[in-house]
Amino acid sequence: MPNKIDKETALKDFERFCEDWDIDLDDSDFDEDERSDFRKMKKQIVRKIESGNLVYNEDESFTYSCLKPLKGETDPPMEPLNIIRTRGDSWMNMDSYKEKQQIHRGMSKVAAMCGKNLSFFSKLDDIDIKVLQAVQNIFLGS
Repeated sequence: MPNKIDKETALKDFERFCEDWDIDLDDSDFDEDERSDFRKMKKQIVRKIESGNLVYNEDESFTYSCLKPLKGETDPPMEPLNIIRTRGDSWMNMDSYKEKQQIHRGMSKVAAMCGKNLSFFSKLDDIDIKVLQAVQNIFLGS
Protein backbone atom coordinates (compact mmCIF):
# COMPACT_ATOMS: atom_id res chain seq x y z
CA MET A 1 0.00 0.00 0.00
CA PRO A 2 1.56 3.35 -1.01
CA ASN A 3 2.30 5.97 1.62
CA LYS A 4 -0.13 8.86 1.93
CA ILE A 5 2.50 11.27 3.28
CA ASP A 6 5.96 11.76 1.77
CA LYS A 7 9.01 11.06 3.94
CA GLU A 8 10.08 14.72 4.13
CA THR A 9 6.68 15.84 5.44
CA ALA A 10 6.55 12.92 7.89
CA LEU A 11 9.99 13.86 9.24
CA LYS A 12 8.89 17.50 9.61
CA ASP A 13 5.81 16.35 11.54
CA PHE A 14 8.02 14.19 13.76
CA GLU A 15 10.34 17.15 14.42
CA ARG A 16 7.35 19.38 15.18
CA PHE A 17 6.07 16.76 17.63
CA CYS A 18 9.49 16.64 19.31
CA GLU A 19 9.66 20.42 19.55
CA ASP A 20 6.11 20.73 20.91
CA TRP A 21 6.56 17.89 23.42
CA ASP A 22 10.06 19.05 24.48
CA ILE A 23 11.82 15.95 23.14
CA ASP A 24 15.53 16.40 22.50
CA LEU A 25 16.43 15.19 19.01
CA ASP A 26 20.17 15.33 19.72
CA ASP A 27 21.17 11.73 20.44
CA SER A 28 24.90 12.46 20.78
CA ASP A 29 24.73 12.08 24.60
CA PHE A 30 22.97 8.71 24.36
CA ASP A 31 24.75 5.44 24.89
CA GLU A 32 24.52 2.96 22.03
CA ASP A 33 21.41 1.19 23.40
CA GLU A 34 19.58 4.48 23.99
CA ARG A 35 20.52 5.71 20.52
CA SER A 36 19.31 2.46 18.95
CA ASP A 37 16.02 2.57 20.89
CA PHE A 38 15.46 6.23 19.97
CA ARG A 39 16.06 5.55 16.29
CA LYS A 40 13.73 2.54 16.29
CA MET A 41 10.92 4.55 17.91
CA LYS A 42 11.50 7.48 15.56
CA LYS A 43 11.40 5.16 12.55
CA GLN A 44 8.21 3.54 13.78
CA ILE A 45 6.49 6.88 14.36
CA VAL A 46 7.64 8.32 11.02
CA ARG A 47 6.47 5.16 9.20
CA LYS A 48 3.00 5.48 10.72
CA ILE A 49 2.86 9.17 9.81
CA GLU A 50 3.81 8.28 6.23
CA SER A 51 1.08 5.64 6.10
CA GLY A 52 -1.51 8.17 7.25
CA ASN A 53 -2.45 6.13 10.33
CA LEU A 54 -0.73 8.56 12.70
CA VAL A 55 -1.51 12.24 12.17
CA TYR A 56 0.15 15.03 14.14
CA ASN A 57 -2.38 17.78 14.76
CA GLU A 58 -2.06 21.54 15.21
CA ASP A 59 -3.22 21.20 18.84
CA GLU A 60 -0.08 19.14 19.64
CA SER A 61 -1.94 15.83 19.73
CA PHE A 62 -1.81 12.76 17.53
CA THR A 63 -4.73 10.99 15.95
CA TYR A 64 -4.09 7.28 15.48
CA SER A 65 -6.26 5.02 13.35
CA CYS A 66 -5.84 1.45 14.55
CA LEU A 67 -4.80 -1.13 12.00
CA LYS A 68 -6.26 -4.23 13.62
CA PRO A 69 -9.63 -5.04 15.16
CA LEU A 70 -10.09 -5.32 18.89
CA LYS A 71 -10.05 -8.84 20.30
CA GLY A 72 -13.36 -10.51 19.52
CA GLU A 73 -14.29 -8.02 16.77
CA THR A 74 -13.86 -8.12 13.01
CA ASP A 75 -13.21 -4.46 12.19
CA PRO A 76 -10.71 -1.97 13.63
CA PRO A 77 -12.24 0.50 16.08
CA MET A 78 -14.22 3.07 14.11
CA GLU A 79 -13.11 5.97 16.31
CA PRO A 80 -9.44 6.90 15.98
CA LEU A 81 -7.50 7.34 19.20
CA ASN A 82 -6.48 10.83 20.24
CA ILE A 83 -3.04 10.89 21.90
CA ILE A 84 -2.28 13.88 24.12
CA ARG A 85 0.34 14.91 26.65
CA THR A 86 -0.98 14.11 30.06
CA ARG A 87 -0.82 15.93 33.37
CA GLY A 88 0.60 14.96 36.74
CA ASP A 89 -2.33 12.78 37.69
CA SER A 90 -1.31 10.20 35.08
CA TRP A 91 2.03 9.81 36.88
CA MET A 92 0.26 9.37 40.19
CA ASN A 93 -2.04 6.74 38.67
CA MET A 94 1.05 4.75 37.71
CA ASP A 95 1.83 4.47 41.43
CA SER A 96 -1.29 2.38 41.97
CA TYR A 97 0.64 -0.54 40.42
CA LYS A 98 3.40 -2.35 42.23
CA GLU A 99 7.05 -2.12 41.21
CA LYS A 100 6.84 -5.56 39.55
CA GLN A 101 3.84 -4.50 37.45
CA GLN A 102 5.86 -2.51 34.91
CA ILE A 103 3.57 -3.31 31.99
CA HIS A 104 0.49 -2.16 33.92
CA ARG A 105 2.35 1.01 34.97
CA GLY A 106 3.35 1.82 31.39
CA MET A 107 -0.03 0.99 29.92
CA SER A 108 -1.77 3.15 32.51
CA LYS A 109 0.24 6.08 31.09
CA VAL A 110 -0.74 5.10 27.52
CA ALA A 111 -4.39 4.84 28.64
CA ALA A 112 -4.21 8.34 30.13
CA MET A 113 -2.60 9.70 26.95
CA CYS A 114 -5.47 8.21 24.92
CA GLY A 115 -8.26 9.00 27.38
CA LYS A 116 -9.28 5.35 27.53
CA ASN A 117 -9.84 2.85 30.28
CA LEU A 118 -6.89 0.49 30.83
CA SER A 119 -9.10 -2.52 29.97
CA PHE A 120 -9.50 -1.17 26.40
CA PHE A 121 -5.82 -1.88 25.76
CA SER A 122 -6.12 -5.53 26.78
CA LYS A 123 -8.21 -5.98 23.61
CA LEU A 124 -5.92 -3.96 21.33
CA ASP A 125 -3.60 -5.81 18.95
CA ASP A 126 0.13 -5.53 19.64
CA ILE A 127 0.65 -3.93 16.21
CA ASP A 128 -1.35 -0.95 17.44
CA ILE A 129 -0.02 -1.00 21.00
CA LYS A 130 3.59 -0.71 19.87
CA VAL A 131 2.81 2.53 18.00
CA LEU A 132 1.22 4.03 21.10
CA GLN A 133 4.13 2.85 23.23
CA ALA A 134 6.63 4.39 20.78
CA VAL A 135 4.99 7.80 21.23
CA GLN A 136 4.96 7.35 25.02
CA ASN A 137 8.50 5.98 25.28
CA ILE A 138 10.15 8.55 23.05
CA PHE A 139 8.49 11.24 25.14
CA LEU A 140 9.32 9.71 28.52
CA GLY A 141 12.87 8.82 27.47
CA SER A 142 13.78 12.38 26.53
